[in-house]
Amino acid sequence: MKKGLLFTCFILMAYSSVAQLSDLHYLPPLKQESSPNYAIFDHKIYLTTPNTTSFVVDVYRGTSTTTYTSVTISKTSAGTFTLPTTTSSTENNISMMDNTNTGVVQSIGGLIFKSRNGEKFYVNYRGKSGSQATSVTSKGRAALGTAFKWGGMPNRGGSYALLSNSMGIMATEDNTIVNIFGYNPACTFRSGSNAAGITADAITITLNKGQSYVLESIPSTAGSPNVDGWIGTSVTSDKPIAMSVGQLHVQPVLNVTNQDCGADQIIPENTLGRDYVFVRGNGTDQSEFAIIVATQNGTKIYVNGSTTEIATINNGDYYIIPGSYYSTSSTTSSVPGGNMYVQTSKEAYAFQCLAGSTATQTVDLNFIAPVNCLLSNKVDNISNITDIAGLTMTGGITLIASTAINDADIVVNYGTNTVSLATLQAAKKSVSGTSDWKTYYLSGLSGDVAVSAPGPIAVGFILVNTNAGASGYFSGFETIPSINVNISGDGCLPGSTLVATAGFPSYAWYRNGVLIPGQTNSTYTPSIAGDYYVIVSTGSCDYQSASQSLYDCNPEVVTSITADKNSVNSGETITFSIKAAYLGYDNLTNLVIRNQIPTNLNIISATPSFGTWTASGSDFNWNIGTMYPSEEHRLTVVTTVKTLNANSTQTYVLTNTQTQTDANKIVDDSSESIQFLAREIPIQSNFTSLIKQIGQANFNLTPPSSNSSGSFTYSSSDTSVVKIVGSQVILVGQGDATITATQAETASHSEKSIQSTISVLPKNGLIKTGKLSTISAQVVNKNGARGFGTGHNQYGEAIISLNSPTVYTKTISNITSTTASSGGIVVSHGGKNVTARGVCWRRLPGATIEHNFTTETGTIGAFVSNLTGLSPNTLYYVRAYATNKQGTSYGEEISFTTSN
Repeated sequence: MKKGLLFTCFILMAYSSVAQLSDLHYLPPLKQESSPNYAIFDHKIYLTTPNTTSFVVDVYRGTSTTTYTSVTISKTSAGTFTLPTTTSSTENNISMMDNTNTGVVQSIGGLIFKSRNGEKFYVNYRGKSGSQATSVTSKGRAALGTAFKWGGMPNRGGSYALLSNSMGIMATEDNTIVNIFGYNPACTFRSGSNAAGITADAITITLNKGQSYVLESIPSTAGSPNVDGWIGTSVTSDKPIAMSVGQLHVQPVLNVTNQDCGADQIIPENTLGRDYVFVRGNGTDQSEFAIIVATQNGTKIYVNGSTTEIATINNGDYYIIPGSYYSTSSTTSSVPGGNMYVQTSKEAYAFQCLAGSTATQTVDLNFIAPVNCLLSNKVDNISNITDIAGLTMTGGITLIASTAINDADIVVNYGTNTVSLATLQAAKKSVSGTSDWKTYYLSGLSGDVAVSAPGPIAVGFILVNTNAGASGYFSGFETIPSINVNISGDGCLPGSTLVATAGFPSYAWYRNGVLIPGQTNSTYTPSIAGDYYVIVSTGSCDYQSASQSLYDCNPEVVTSITADKNSVNSGETITFSIKAAYLGYDNLTNLVIRNQIPTNLNIISATPSFGTWTASGSDFNWNIGTMYPSEEHRLTVVTTVKTLNANSTQTYVLTNTQTQTDANKIVDDSSESIQFLAREIPIQSNFTSLIKQIGQANFNLTPPSSNSSGSFTYSSSDTSVVKIVGSQVILVGQGDATITATQAETASHSEKSIQSTISVLPKNGLIKTGKLSTISAQVVNKNGARGFGTGHNQYGEAIISLNSPTVYTKTISNITSTTASSGGIVVSHGGKNVTARGVCWRRLPGATIEHNFTTETGTIGAFVSNLTGLSPNTLYYVRAYATNKQGTSYGEEISFTTSN
């Protein structure tokens, strides 16, 4: 695939701001486990800006309305200030909270940064001790939201007394109600001096503006739920909050006893994406990996363009993508700069564990932004890159850039130096699975670092000093379009307006994946509940926002049940997957899901993700209790089929009761019918593969051998190759197809299918030796020249001559989550030679070669195009094109949706 114009003049003018630049920053506090030589003692804040005119930033601590300090900054004069030093037993209660102020609402922690006249600037926290270091990059206004997931690395190291997982939140408005839920119920959190003082299954607090709340989970033993049970915890609020995550200290390698610190600030769920590019640091595979945290059920993860998912995870679950998936991989040595392309079928959080060296005690944590055509075109600048609160380190930057940018147009300045074009090109790596992005790893940089380019880029840094590693990710958050909900009245429908990020020339609103006609403004007032997203467009760049759900005023409990098979025989195992979701604005209480299970089944196990399971006869209750808005829980029931004497159908039925009245406007999938069969599975064979040629006569299939008397029906996987009518095979075009023979069930045997392949070759032609060949270049045509002959295609058909190129679009086929097949037929070159042909596509109607397109060989006749790099569960519009000297013509437009 080639990418059309990935950026336009409009992007260069309107989206040149740096992603972390903002006029307002909230920096919540975190919590570390302190002891001599292993705590972050020195804390420093770095403020930078691209503004050439100096301005003042006022800094406030917690709820105080008196300035903690004021800093004057400009492009040539960065601002820094040092926070109070901590010791092995005392924290500064600004950036790091002590035991007393952990697990309780407090007003003294965290910092708020505001410029006096709306000027934009960076905020970067850096902390160190002799052996530890980390960096937190504030995301500015992009960090503020009402729904988050707590993410990070599993904390598996062996120095349990030092390891700690923490998260800090900070309110931006008074009377903000915060719910924390969805963690492993066996997790415990610190409450003051008691490291395991909070044992509740969920936490609800109320914060005023500037107040903070910090949770700490300590993995005291190897098998402790606190190792990773907090990953995926939901944090929701009724007013915007900021959230940082920190592992102070962390060691992701099992039983290793050296450790470092990792921390970063995250963004809310409504600004997440689906496409990510990771660039590795200096560690080995064991300390270089990606962590994906799902925000929705059924999130499929694809790596390096594969059409087969590496994993499917549900809301709140996480998955680690091993370092072996990087383009450079080693278990023993440093292989910096390798990259990895990750796509998810639904919006997800992406975290990166990376290291400053091969030593595992140099790890750090980065929160990664999705790549997209709206990324900023400069980072100006990262202050004094090698200084971490007074500790001098060595390292460099990672750079992701659009492939539409020429290397010569990328400028990397550090101190008074500029990275040469030769150095830049030597460091360049392509990204497997996408032709849209390229990456660079540039080491040995120092001083202030600034990067600019005439198109989208993303920049991070990775540093090391013996046992201390630090990193930071400086791009990609502020430009992501998001949807916010302006609420009036009761806070539910009707009475809510969806507000998208302003400033784009084009908006298209969708409900449940369907375009809403005529809604082209940046705001939309819906009248019915649903999942809404908006596609913003500027020039050739289209970007789909994360989805936003809206609910009716009455609470909605949505239950569903699926079985891994619906037709079973005696002794088979059948597994039921049950989900309970709550959609509403207020908490739901006393929820019980009743399970009426077929009498033909024996229960082997029942595993709820939350709540308890109790039995009574053939009725079983899943007792959930309280559910928070947008919360989901899952139950897995494993059963075996009893000995069957006769065929029958029985149904597994769900019903729910709760304190509130269920609106039931969303249809529940609350039953699953199972066909119980006292039958054998057929034994089938002798369905052989076939090789045919274009022009051969139609033929009838010979049925497979089988011990069942059921009749066979046949189907073709590609009707552009062969069509099947009854048992007759009609040869249509060149290519390969799969023929499936399905045998109907009988009283004694169940239904079963068997497959074979068919290859259809092109016509033969005579070569000079008198032999037959299917290779055009070898064939002697009627004029004595090589090839099938001028004026004829490879099938011997005459080419139609018209006045302009004429092309038709081929039906979409082979649809996966990230790829699809199409193509077209050029039936006329228009009197001029066809110089290019293929298909083009985008997420809105009107795809042209200014968007995504393929280029296929050949001129006249049929061609096949493979669409790659697609996003899962996404609507696309496709049409074929053909170009000659007179211009480009397009075929009819076809739409399709990628699989989930």
